Amino acid sequence: MSKHSLIFIPDITGFTKFVNQTEVKHGQHIISELLEILIESNSLNMKVAEIEGDAVLFYSQESVPAVDAIVEQGKQMFINFHNHLQAYETQRICKCGACTSAHELSLKIIVHAGEIGFTTVQKRSKPYGAEIVTSHRLLKNSIDSPEYILFSNAYEDKFEVLNRLHLNFHSGGDDYHDMGRVSYSYAELTPFRELFDTPKPLPPPPKSRNPLIKNIAIEKLVEEVYATLIELDLRLLWNDGLDKLEYEKERVNRAGTRHTCLFPVGQAEFISVMASFEEGSLVYGEELLDPPFGRQLFLYYILTPKGDSTELRVEVHYFPKPFIGWIMAPFLKFKFAKQLNITLSALKSLSESYDHQPEISL
Repeated sequence: MSKHSLIFIPDITGFTKFVNQTEVKHGQHIISELLEILIESNSLNMKVAEIEGDAVLFYSQESVPAVDAIVEQGKQMFINFHNHLQAYETQRICKCGACTSAHELSLKIIVHAGEIGFTTVQKRSKPYGAEIVTSHRLLKNSIDSPEYILFSNAYEDKFEVLNRLHLNFHSGGDDYHDMGRVSYSYAELTPFRELFDTPKPLPPPPKSRNPLIKNIAIEKLVEEVYATLIELDLRLLWNDGLDKLEYEKERVNRAGTRHTCLFPVGQAEFISVMASFEEGSLVYGEELLDPPFGRQLFLYYILTPKGDSTELRVEVHYFPKPFIGWIMAPFLKFKFAKQLNITLSALKSLSESYDHQPEISL
């Protein structure tokens, strides 16, 4: 006697619009992180058959968990998915289309059960058969909601259980040209939004009373200068003497992102700490960790539009350690000012020659 297997597909809703209308590189990174969240939330220990761009195909061979366990699994994924997006919105420093619209994404989940076979492609076994096809067909349905969990007609004998799971389940169905009508039961996941974590706003970094200040005019729109400034991929092109930059290349720069600058005589580690998108200016802040003879050091990049050009003001706020730091502060300030002149000149040259059209606005 054959045993049924579970087929479970969480699918990111809003994906098509997101990839068609937003900045490609950051969009790829954001979707990649969300798919990782779904895989990490797999408390049922299902196997991953494949990642399908905007969805993950999970299965549990010859094992179908209880309906309430499956709903709990969907609940966990939905909450973790949106908690990640809410945290990203709080930490966001980028104003491109992908980063500003990521919070509009949501999740739908297709649950089906049936007999599955397996095929081998490049020595990798993948589930195969009519039930896999049915699961994928169910992704295209007439449900008018961006966030729901759908149980196929394979669960018809369990609909009474579904109605006891604190979600408002409805009966539905759609006609498919190659398989006829497929009925299902579904419920919106929206009630679980009450369980989301509310991220705390990031506290503003401190400022010293007598910062080092440098100004430079850049003949480029403020949006483009800002995009060049925050993109870690470009740091090697405007930091003089920098041999290598180490950072997570598959993640978008945000508050909390670290990058390590490797120089011939040592290294310096920075962390992105804030961004402000107030009307008329853009501000980006970084902290230098373990500054020489200091407790803290923060750099603020303040960009103000001047017609088709940008006025960039850089403030360096240094908090020296007692005694030795106080003694060394004037020398360090002189040295940092000299290096900053070189760095800003290189940033100006790169910004004025670099051709990109970031989707951001003031």
